[in-house]
Amino acid sequence: MSGGLDSSMAAALLQQQGYELVGVTMRAWKYESKTTTYAGFDDEINDARNIAAKLNIPHYVIDIQDAFYNVVIQNFKEEYFAGRTPNPCIICNRQIKFGKLIEIMQELGCEKIATGHYAKIASENGRFFLKKSSDSEKDQTYFMWNIRQENLAKILFPLSDYSKIEIRQKANELGLLRVASKRESYNLCFLPNTDYRDFLSENEEVKEGNFVLENGTILGKHKGLHFYTIGQRKGLEIAGNEAFYVLNFKTETNEIVLGKKEQLFSRVFDLKDCNFQKYEPFEFETEVFVKIRHGNSLIKGKLKKQNFSYCIELYEDVFAVTSGQSAVFYENDDLLGGGFIV
Repeated sequence: MSGGLDSSMAAALLQQQGYELVGVTMRAWKYESKTTTYAGFDDEINDARNIAAKLNIPHYVIDIQDAFYNVVIQNFKEEYFAGRTPNPCIICNRQIKFGKLIEIMQELGCEKIATGHYAKIASENGRFFLKKSSDSEKDQTYFMWNIRQENLAKILFPLSDYSKIEIRQKANELGLLRVASKRESYNLCFLPNTDYRDFLSENEEVKEGNFVLENGTILGKHKGLHFYTIGQRKGLEIAGNEAFYVLNFKTETNEIVLGKKEQLFSRVFDLKDCNFQKYEPFEFETEVFVKIRHGNSLIKGKLKKQNFSYCIELYEDVFAVTSGQSAVFYENDDLLGGGFIV
């Protein structure tokens, strides 16, 4: 229970269905910069505690700050300074929310874990997998491709058949007015009021370097690898009338390669650390629908086994395939699996 609308309503709906509940809130990490400390997490914990009291269920606050920092934030920092663009939710969902929290669930003697995610759990031929939510705009399956098979079997998603509008209406009907009025949050949960670039600059040594063309021509200076991502155009501060885009990173020389927009379109890319849900790992070329970032449309292509990993070959070019992000593949509404883009 995060103290927000979705997790509060997940608890309320399960209680209506007759489940015996235990509320758990994770104290994940309190951000402290040189100038500010974010105290909002305490407010959210209090909101979760108040919802649990209203539902008359036991509530625990579990301190997982060390695990969250070591698993999620360290990876976040390492990826950016290696010239990749991470999605920390992918790591958190596998290792923390549906990893560490499931261990806590078992210690409390519970059989299932329920969250306020918009997704569906299904099973077929002895395997568990995710299906897209009924609310396509809120569907969160993209962020959960990396959950382990054995942990999928322990999850409930009570909001799976509802839209966000319906959930907000139900919260009002139940008198949960404070959470019903809460706005959507689109920021990183561990840096809610802070630009991630400022956070990284405060906590690591920032090394300036050169913007270069593929032939080595120097175009200007960059502020540090973590300030940029593949496909970026704005904020490069390159003199002249030509429009340049970030093509890739040369971490060994601390250079950022720039080029033209048309150079950023591709259709073939490699994956690493793939995880499969609906079926066992594919041994043969398989036709799938692929999403390379949250919010993007699905694109048809082939998933191919190569040595000990996989590659994607799309049927059309896509813009700015980005190392560190996830490629997630589907069969209709069923999530087959995903992998990290190399």
